[in-house]
Amino acid sequence: MRRLAKLAVLVGALAVAPVAVLSVGAGAQTYPPSTCTVGTSQVTVSPGQTITVSISGFAPSTQVNLALDGQALGSITTDASGAGSGTVTIPSNITPGTHTLSASGTSFVGGDCDPSTTLTVPGAAAAGARGAAAAGNLAFTGSDTLPLVWIGIAALTIGAALMMGLRRRANTRRHIEA
Repeated sequence: MRRLAKLAVLVGALAVAPVAVLSVGAGAQTYPPSTCTVGTSQVTVSPGQTITVSISGFAPSTQVNLALDGQALGSITTDASGAGSGTVTIPSNITPGTHTLSASGTSFVGGDCDPSTTLTVPGAAAAGARGAAAAGNLAFTGSDTLPLVWIGIAALTIGAALMMGLRRRANTRRHIEA
């Protein structure tokens, strides 16, 4: 009987071990949190296209520099609330792919602040089919925990079978002794 109980505990521990090993803790956060933001009127752009860039969370009445993959695009001067907007032209020699638009300046809470966002330049063939292709692509916003669920279900099933076998064996012994 003790052997079967030890086996049940072992199976339970084996079911919990993958969850404990594969768990990832939260990363350290910076304080105070950065309140600077940068956004664009469009995330899919073409070479030579003009887009609107909006910023917020910067120090009032300061100049915020804009860059695309490190190449200067211009600057925006913030208003009294630390926000602003302006237009920039995407360079005509930009290559298809994902690019980073960054804004750098002084934060409203002090210190340097450099938020960024991504822009996508489609390839020549993808430009015509952009609407149809983009509709089928969804962001991956979770984790694949299904294998762990199946491991847990298997461990519970094995544990339940072991407990039923233990009870059946105990009942058989009682009936033989009686």
